[in-house]
Amino acid sequence: MKNTDISGDTRIGDIATALPASMRIFEQYGVDFCCGGDKPLAEALQGTGLSLENVRAEIEEATTAEPQGSAAHRDLAHATPEKLIEHILDTHHRYLKRELPGLENHLETVISVHGDGHPELHELGRLFSGLKGEIEGHLDREEKETFPAVRNISEGDGSAMAAILGQMEALEREHDTVGDALKNMRGGLTSGYRLPADACPTYTAVYKGLGQLEADVHRHVHLENNVLFPALRRETNA
Repeated sequence: MKNTDISGDTRIGDIATALPASMRIFEQYGVDFCCGGDKPLAEALQGTGLSLENVRAEIEEATTAEPQGSAAHRDLAHATPEKLIEHILDTHHRYLKRELPGLENHLETVISVHGDGHPELHELGRLFSGLKGEIEGHLDREEKETFPAVRNISEGDGSAMAAILGQMEALEREHDTVGDALKNMRGGLTSGYRLPADACPTYTAVYKGLGQLEADVHRHVHLENNVLFPALRRETNA
């Protein structure tokens, strides 16, 4: 896909898959390219005040300047399900398992020190705790059930596909739950992770970490909802 191929009817997920640098633009403007990847661009831009022409121009600029890592991400659009799973495990599952416990500990420290002056932190802590539990359960189901079943299919076990279809629907619902939690955390609760004047270094690190977590989860969900799961469904219909 070229930038000139993008129209108002182009699906957000297809743009993110073909032009990975576009994900930075979508993140910047709060356009949901993962759980909302099925939406056409014109619909996704409604109410944002953004024009199709301006967004297309920014995507072109970002694509021209994209780092080599984005090219590697773009190649995943043509990868086998097995290669996609390997990437998801090595990149996103490993990241989440490493970062979630530390973020939880640091957030608890910030709440204990700043919670009286910033009561919204208590709600942020509640939301993060639920998000962490949802993500950890999600990773566990993928690693113990869905991903092994995909490998079984590649080895010729046709009976595994029926089970996978139901699992994918459940995983997509879990993606929606995680996406809603991330939106709530970024929204009015933290005003886009805007730091208060009395933020200490730990407070600053937590907000930065939550923003990085959000960006990683968006890319993780995009690869599953818009690349891996459609590929598996195509195999079912083949």
